Amino acid sequence: MIYRYGGPHMRGYGKQPQNQTGANGTVPAQPQDPYANVAIPTQPADMGKALESKRREEVAALLILMFLAVLLSVAAFVAVNVLRHFSGSIFSAVEENGISIDSLKSLSAIRNIRVGGRVAIGLMLGVALLSRGATTVLYAVVWGIADLIAILVTISFFRNSAKKKPATPLEVLAVIISLFSIVVTIYMPYEIWTNGRDAKYWIPGAENSVSLWVMLPTIIWSVYLLIYLICAIISALKKRGKADIHPMEENIS
Repeated sequence: MIYRYGGPHMRGYGKQPQNQTGANGTVPAQPQDPYANVAIPTQPADMGKALESKRREEVAALLILMFLAVLLSVAAFVAVNVLRHFSGSIFSAVEENGISIDSLKSLSAIRNIRVGGRVAIGLMLGVALLSRGATTVLYAVVWGIADLIAILVTISFFRNSAKKKPATPLEVLAVIISLFSIVVTIYMPYEIWTNGRDAKYWIPGAENSVSLWVMLPTIIWSVYLLIYLICAIISALKKRGKADIHPMEENIS
């Protein structure tokens, strides 16, 4: 038996179906080609949200930067108190270069010191830190930058509240303390403004000391960072204890 190609059972093979209009003027739906390419979604809409970071990176950055501000402030405080004990030798070295301490009406007179190398840098730093005005300016610059960072972090904290996981009490407390420190640091420029016209405010002396109001942001953040460190250590020890008690559950999970 011989079959001819293109018989009745092969009619219409390879031809595209033509649109036929029904009685009501509509075009009937064409049958779908089972061999047509179907676009498979490789990334559902919820996958991006699932992979989105839920950690509070802005609070972690705030704590790191505030730690640096505290470190600089404590270093300046220690330097002021150490230099007070060596102020006699520092002032003697300055006077040997032809500059009287009583004539230092401003810090610009330090440029007249004719000592080269590290000795000049040490003398300039010593004289500057023994001036109450210069010390307050140093703290105002450090905490002014810290306040700017705190404002940016606070804005980011509230803007990302819907995208991030709920904040812990320590993270909320960090934002509150940062806002409180902004209010406290207003005293630094206020002190400079009120005492800036007095020459004694800028003249270095052995009686220089850092004001409690100037040190208040440092004290507040130091206490908070200490509490945060203790809580972090306790949390890490609890997690380690659970891992030691249930090692198989940790591996399975």
